[in-house]
Amino acid sequence: SGRIWLDTNAAGNLEITVSGVGLPPPSTLGGTAYGANVVVDGTQVWVPMVQTVEGRWTGTVVRAPIPNIIARGRVGVYPGPVLTGALTDCR
Repeated sequence: SGRIWLDTNAAGNLEITVSGVGLPPPSTLGGTAYGANVVVDGTQVWVPMVQTVEGRWTGTVVRAPIPNIIARGRVGVYPGPVLTGALTDCR
């Protein structure tokens, strides 16, 4: 399973945090690590993820705000994708 958190920091920037739990080793899918690709209206944001404990991966990026990210955004965790979905479904 996975989670995505979207927040605005004190500077007005968007913080995107993605986590996955129970993920297989990325090497079984031809990779060395996981990352999340967040896409909205042609804008792509890559969120590199690190393993915290076996099977749990997380990553955070900070960037300028993206209009309509919740309404029109999608996320996928790669390699795979092992997790994917519309941000409107990530509640």
